[in-house]
Amino acid sequence: LSLGGDAPITFADSVGPVDSIKVNANAATVVFNSPDTVRTQILRQAGTSPTIGGSAVLLVTDLFDWQGGTQFGTGTTVIGPAATMTGSVVTWPNTLTDRTIEIYGSVTWTEVNLTANGNARVDIMPGGVFDLVSGTLVQSGGSLARLNNAGLLRKSGTETSFITLTLDNTNTVEVVEGATLGVADTLFHRDGAIVRGSGTLDFTFLTDVTGGDRNGDIQPGGSGTADTLTILGKLRQDINSTYEIELGGPGASDLLVVTDTAEVGGTIDASTILAPYLPAAGDTIPIAIVGEGAGNPSVTLPADTNGVTASAFTVDSLSPIPDTLYIAFSGALAASAEVLPNGTTLT
Repeated sequence: LSLGGDAPITFADSVGPVDSIKVNANAATVVFNSPDTVRTQILRQAGTSPTIGGSAVLLVTDLFDWQGGTQFGTGTTVIGPAATMTGSVVTWPNTLTDRTIEIYGSVTWTEVNLTANGNARVDIMPGGVFDLVSGTLVQSGGSLARLNNAGLLRKSGTETSFITLTLDNTNTVEVVEGATLGVADTLFHRDGAIVRGSGTLDFTFLTDVTGGDRNGDIQPGGSGTADTLTILGKLRQDINSTYEIELGGPGASDLLVVTDTAEVGGTIDASTILAPYLPAAGDTIPIAIVGEGAGNPSVTLPADTNGVTASAFTVDSLSPIPDTLYIAFSGALAASAEVLPNGTTLT
């Protein structure tokens, strides 16, 4: 189907399946109100203001090439498990109004802005990947717009991408080396979810610093190498969260850099040792840098380590630190069963 023209086109009955749906006229409006799922291999939407919407489910099985225009209505556009979606033409705006996009496949988003209005949602489903690449901005034109991540939200490229609508993470957010991802509304980082990578997270403009679930885990880098994850602004970790670090010895371990304050709750897990490092009694390993000129928390390995392994280090209000484990805060050792309360602020 190649659709265009000045008059709106409405499909009230079943459509397809079809090989492709192309809406590429600047003022074209196509509405799918079919009671059945509209299935197409290719969906192409291009121009300054082409509009596709309605109440129907629109399933794309191969490619959604969204070069510009608006997706609207109460229906859902589904990117199938084997499908890809691209947005890559900076001169044409992309707008999502009240509609939901469900991503089971992969999205590569380059250069363009995605404006989400009203009740619009972008849902990254389990197995789905949304890769924000270059200079992208996912922004909210309505307070109810959300980005729900149950798959993989990745920030790649060297330019900063900002998310200025509510971000609800229940799976994985990854920021690769050299990339910066800013979150500037409300952040939910749920229990069991992961933020990982060796890039930068910009929390400077978070509008809700104290609210939102922050029980998810933090992993500098990925697995098997020592990496640094940088957070601009304030960091808050709630009671069920885990800060997972890999120890490769002084100067060769994972590191978390926070430019403002960090409220620490939950668990510090330093149980992974990177070869060829053999822990030695008395080794002190920086695991975080918090604030300009502030003391840095470190792991001091216990005297009975004997080069075997390191245990997990718990920082909460429920369990004391075992007698043989030490964590240094601001240069002073907290040792011998001293309790560090949940919510301790490192300054």
